[in-house]
Amino acid sequence: MTDKVELVHDEKAMLGEGPIWDERSNKLYWVNILGNSIQSFDPRSGDTKKYELDQYPGTLALKKDGGFVLAAQHGFYHLELNEDGTSSMDKIADPEEHLPGNRFNDGKCDPRGRFLAGTLSLNEDKGAGSLYRLNLDGTVDVLMSDLTISNGLAWSDDGTVFYFIDTPTMQVKAYSYNLDIGEVGEGRVVKDFTDEVGAPDGMTIDDDGMLWVALYGGWGLVQIDPADGKVLQKIDVPASNVTCCVFGGENLDELYITTARQHLSDSDLKEQPQAGGLFRYRPGVKGRPSFRYAGE
Repeated sequence: MTDKVELVHDEKAMLGEGPIWDERSNKLYWVNILGNSIQSFDPRSGDTKKYELDQYPGTLALKKDGGFVLAAQHGFYHLELNEDGTSSMDKIADPEEHLPGNRFNDGKCDPRGRFLAGTLSLNEDKGAGSLYRLNLDGTVDVLMSDLTISNGLAWSDDGTVFYFIDTPTMQVKAYSYNLDIGEVGEGRVVKDFTDEVGAPDGMTIDDDGMLWVALYGGWGLVQIDPADGKVLQKIDVPASNVTCCVFGGENLDELYITTARQHLSDSDLKEQPQAGGLFRYRPGVKGRPSFRYAGE
């Protein structure tokens, strides 16, 4: 550990989530799901921008040819964020058009550039969500079903292991992954958080293959070894609801951490006024660049 956790943007987001680092622009992007907005942060200048949307954004990923893909309340979109603070969305597909009470939540691109993103019920109904794969040709396939709160995606260095979290199960799981066709196989439990403080939420992986798991209600995040689930370190954050993290900075050695204010009472917020902020920590290890969507 080389630094303390620092607040870099006091957004007071109701549900900050899904941070992603763009190594081309050296900017961080993240979503405020319940605030219907996407944020950008430039660590060189400290400048921030907010892009308002007409629906809940779930998660976004960078595209190889520039711009973003977005999984939102009403499906998958191509997304452009303009310097003047405006945005434009072009719909690709909505695999849950028949489920108006659902929205997309967390997601990431796999090493071949497919976009995986999962859904949940707005009422958090058990088993109402699924994990989808947006293919390079714009078609969509179901990879997993009977999910409740789809979260925390990551892949091993060779792409043959897919790490995934369905938060209410309180487990981080590792699945075999067929990289050629983008299919999920058999799974095993990496770590069960049932007896821990906080529920596993978003997740990223460092250059040594260790997982960093945000703990919703747990006041921090943990680094774990996926081989045996051992907790290598815990990082304390001055907000109880830690939602996700990603490595960024020009050397990918800064960990950016999102948090949320939802589910907190007025007395809770007096205790943790920085809840909903974007935080940064230098953990002494580096991350990997985010995979980009390789479709049109």
